[in-house]
Amino acid sequence: METFVFSFDAAQALRNIRPNCSWSLNGNSYEGLEWFSDPSEKPTLEEIETECKKLVKEYEKLEYSRNRIRQYQKNGIDSNKLIIALWEKIVEGNDIPANLIQEIREQIKSDYPKPE
Repeated sequence: METFVFSFDAAQALRNIRPNCSWSLNGNSYEGLEWFSDPSEKPTLEEIETECKKLVKEYEKLEYSRNRIRQYQKNGIDSNKLIIALWEKIVEGNDIPANLIQEIREQIKSDYPKPE
């Protein structure tokens, strides 16, 4: 029997398509799938691979977001700085920190646009 290796995280694919079933996966191939639930519920190789492809597309679709996060971190922007800037703007009336952060955010969003 030929060993087929899944193209993506088969365990996540199995959790998605059969959330209430029990199984074990040794490695990342269909041959390593041990099914403990009703045998009629065991997904086919094609079902798992279809879900793997869907997961890959979802992951790739969010690449812009991962790039933005890295750029925010490189620019020293984290949630604490955002909260402080917002506090200073709303409570203290000092909008300089918030405006500076927003300029950086706008540039990063321009560099890494959200796909349509």
